[in-house]
Amino acid sequence: MEIITKTTSFLLYLPHKILYRNQEHLHLIRYQNFNYSLDFIFLVYSYFLVGLILLNHSPVIRSFIPYLLLISSFILVIILSGCIQPLDQQQTQENIPPTAPEVFIKPDPAYSNTSLTCIIIVPSYDANNDTVSYNYEWFLNESFTGLISDSVLSTLTSVGDVWTCVVTPYDGTDYGPPGNDTIMISQVEEPAPENTPPSAPTVLIEPDPAYCNDTLTCIILISSYDADNDTVTYFYEWFRNGSTTGLMEETVSPTQTSIGDEWTCVITPYDGTDYGSPGNDTIVISQVEEPENTPPTAPVVLISPDPVYSNDTLMCIITSPSNDIDNDTISYVIAWYCNEELIYQNVWVILANDTSVMDVWKCVVTPYDGSDFGPSGNDSITIKVFVSGTYTLNPSISYTCAYGLVDLQYTQFTFVDDDTTLVIHPAMNAEGYMTGSSALNGNIYASYYSPGSCSYLFTLQGNFIDNETWQAVFTVEFTGSTCFDCYSQSWEITGTRV
Repeated sequence: MEIITKTTSFLLYLPHKILYRNQEHLHLIRYQNFNYSLDFIFLVYSYFLVGLILLNHSPVIRSFIPYLLLISSFILVIILSGCIQPLDQQQTQENIPPTAPEVFIKPDPAYSNTSLTCIIIVPSYDANNDTVSYNYEWFLNESFTGLISDSVLSTLTSVGDVWTCVVTPYDGTDYGPPGNDTIMISQVEEPAPENTPPSAPTVLIEPDPAYCNDTLTCIILISSYDADNDTVTYFYEWFRNGSTTGLMEETVSPTQTSIGDEWTCVITPYDGTDYGSPGNDTIVISQVEEPENTPPTAPVVLISPDPVYSNDTLMCIITSPSNDIDNDTISYVIAWYCNEELIYQNVWVILANDTSVMDVWKCVVTPYDGSDFGPSGNDSITIKVFVSGTYTLNPSISYTCAYGLVDLQYTQFTFVDDDTTLVIHPAMNAEGYMTGSSALNGNIYASYYSPGSCSYLFTLQGNFIDNETWQAVFTVEFTGSTCFDCYSQSWEITGTRV
């Protein structure tokens, strides 16, 4: 029989039983496994020792000494001749260290009464899919502080300090390159008005339904609202079957999904001071891809009323809805733009007090069939002045000449505008009305001319400031030989709606 004697990197095959008779008793010597080369020496020595024992206990057996010596020599030959089998070498794949993480110290700016926190914005990538852990180190003015957590208490900071956070990734085998961020401590922060965090965004994962060969995309249907008008940024996080994945981008590759997976996208808004409530959407990966979806057609959209004045409420109306050949249920996303700037979302009505003269408003309506957005329909309109009405003049107009033949006494003008022509009452010098083009665009120009040996020309030129007020210059010019003591006059006046 044989035993296997193990060394660090070799196998030896050796005899392991010796039988001998000590008077009437049969004894068995069994050698166990050995771990080091010194055991081989011990084994050889043991064979010689057995020979001595046999020699001392039985004179008859002395004749077998040559055989014992032969066995011992055989063992030495085995050892010296390299009767050794190398163990299989474990094949190992070269490890690739993880990449450097992207690091951010918050808050930024930092003050002497605020604690510092080192956060990982983008985690390290490990090509071997090893689990990555992170080691934190804090440096103060380029000197290591001994702090190795992810935060520094405000009691340890002073104005003017330069703090650096260094985060080194480790995949269980190698350390990767570190990521770092640096910040300077400013003066004690003055009390600021209480910040209102942004509202939760409305989130949607596309496509829906999602299949095992689809790329998942997390989109923001309705942006967060911030009452303080702060700029809002968003942080993405993906969960698979309730566990975080470390994915912080907008999309997930189909190579990372499996049939039956439940994926959740969580988007958290941040206004530079506070994080708002997150929005999220969840989807389950299906097995068989259904036929490709056809998006809905664009709706026909109309803004009412038309024309619209600055005292009107605007309404966005779908006069012809979108058509979906897949018979999907269609919903609409509404957006209002004023002078090309996004103002409101998902409201159908704009109140009059939100508009101003000459604003250009556009309503954009986008259809959605549960899988795809279709082309948008839109309509635009310009806010016009509501011209017609009576306006009190400031200052009032008073002028008399030619022995009272010219007598101008005006405290009010009345505008009559039919969207084509502007007529201004009362009659100039009780003769005729100043007339001109419509003032719906906010510009005012009207005149009246009276010919004769003393002719005169009345003009009013200016523009509307808002729906209730206009400013203009009123002039009267006299020409002729019989104008006596009449001289040209002008007044800068303001008209306020009665």
